[in-house]
This record gives sequence, structure tokens and C-alpha cells, in this order.
Amino acid sequence: MTTELARACAALCRGSNFFAAWLWSSDTDAVRAPSLTSEHRSKVIANGLRELDRFLNILIDEVSLGHSLPARPGQRNTANKLRNLRDALGLPHEDHERLLALGRSRECLFHCGGMVSRGDNRQARALTLGWSKGEGAGRALTRVPVGSAIVVSRADIESVCHFYRKLAEDLASPFGLLP
Repeated sequence: MTTELARACAALCRGSNFFAAWLWSSDTDAVRAPSLTSEHRSKVIANGLRELDRFLNILIDEVSLGHSLPARPGQRNTANKLRNLRDALGLPHEDHERLLALGRSRECLFHCGGMVSRGDNRQARALTLGWSKGEGAGRALTRVPVGSAIVVSRADIESVCHFYRKLAEDLASPFGLLP
């Protein structure tokens, strides 16, 4: 295990913990900074999601190097990058669709102020978000119709942050590194 791998894993876990705790006031579902307009709130959430994605992207490179596989720092699509790593290692990649949905959700929050202007593809009438309502394995990801606003709750962010921490654990566990 390299120091860089340990740092990358710790960065993703710390980032997830920070994002889950920072954005919300301690006792409500309200955003910590009530002066944020909904457009700015969307950008703040999108930036947090972008940071988590970037931390995961870096971790994937370090895990690749740890398995004597080439790192691909120029590959920006984290969902595809993780799928490629898992394919090279002969591992399943059930979370690919969720990572793609998180990317689409993030872009909609950032560029459209959280208003769904298009679906998952050209023909789709809804956007699949990177989280589901409620907890538990097997729950379908939330879908929001085109023309609707994305409403992000505290539970949604906590679910996403838990997902990223779980990815860090899964990727780092072969190296005896558990965050």
C-alpha cells in the first residue's frame, strides 16, 4: 500500500463526512446558510458532489497503481473509470448506473439551478437522480419528470455520502486499508 493510496482513501472519506455534516444545520432539514437562494443552494450542493466525484476519481487511479494497472488521470468520467478498473480486476460493477445518475444530477443542479431540463437521454421524460427515497438495498433511484425541480434533502446527501464512503472501503479493503 502506498502513502498516496492511503491519502486518496482518507480524502474521499473525510470529504464525504464533511459534506454530509457541513451543509445542514444540526437539528433540521434546513440548509446551514439560510440566505442561499435556491439557485445558489443548487450550486453549493453540485460543487460538493463534484468534489466527491473528483476524490473518487483520484482514488481509482491510486487503486489501479496498487494493482499494477495503469492509472488514467486524464479520464474524467469517474463511472466509466471505475467500471474499467473493476473489469480489469474481474469484479462486478453494480454501482455504475448510480454514478452516472449522480453525474447527471450534479450537472443539472449546477447548470440548470436544479430544474430538470432534460431526461436521462433524448427520449426520456425524467431524470434519474443519484439517490433513492428511503434507505435499504434494492431501492430504485428517484426519478424526476422534466420540468420539475430537484429537491435535495438531508437524507439524500447522507445517502450519497454513505455511498461514496462504501466505495472507498470496497476499493481500499484489498490493501488492508479501511477508513
